[in-house]
Amino acid sequence: MQKWQKQLQVLTILPFFLDLKMTLFFSSNLILLFYKQILAYWYELASCPPETGDKMIIKIIWNNKRILVGKYPIFWENWMHSGIQTIGDLLSERAIFMTFHELNNKYETEFNTMQYNSLRASIPKDYIKAINQETMWKRTRSDSILIKL
Repeated sequence: MQKWQKQLQVLTILPFFLDLKMTLFFSSNLILLFYKQILAYWYELASCPPETGDKMIIKIIWNNKRILVGKYPIFWENWMHSGIQTIGDLLSERAIFMTFHELNNKYETEFNTMQYNSLRASIPKDYIKAINQETMWKRTRSDSILIKL
């Protein structure tokens, strides 16, 4: 067999070998460990406590280790698909937490009252305090600007 024939034979076997190798890789526990580590890193990153009210408003609600219901992070798919992803999505235009009815009207959905109450109660008090302080200053400032005009 000539050299070029051997190379051609290797090239025809190579795709099969690569496919087999990838199948073994994806079926192994290595890939599961990789995804577990990625999720653990995301969980830590997404759950870092923010410093200011502005940063708290953009904090993601779902799977946040600081927003717990029954000692567990939450993820409600119907809420997420309705457009609620951050704490800011629960606030009105004046940066005040919306009532249950306001939330239903804004997102044109019928949310569960128990879930709403659980979510409101699960937001850490330091988040609420910082958001109220930050937004109170902005509301006062915007009101005074409106009065001056």
